[in-house]
Amino acid sequence: MAKNRPVKKDNNKEKKGKKEKGVGKRMKKEAMIQAIISVFQSAPKEPFNYKQISKIIGVENQVQKLQVVDILYDLSAEDIITEIDRGRYRLNGLRTLAAVPYTPLTLPTNSEV
Repeated sequence: MAKNRPVKKDNNKEKKGKKEKGVGKRMKKEAMIQAIISVFQSAPKEPFNYKQISKIIGVENQVQKLQVVDILYDLSAEDIITEIDRGRYRLNGLRTLAAVPYTPLTLPTNSEV
């Protein structure tokens, strides 16, 4: 003998508090570089790691967090920031960035050599 069971609700609806994947806007690399530099300029003596910077500039996607790591590495290679410990960066005190836009270092290609 079968018991009367209540009708199940449709679970395809979005649950409260749960975000959809891919909803956020993707930040362009140039905008991300400027945002990272502005974080360092706002607190020049404060060291930051990639997680702190990602949270400040609003990056939540893991791919973009890895891009933040790459940008930090590039900025340290160009002496804009210095790596004081492993994974901890601070604005380089030798260089002023008041109104200088960031220009990436370009390496010669095979055709130019």
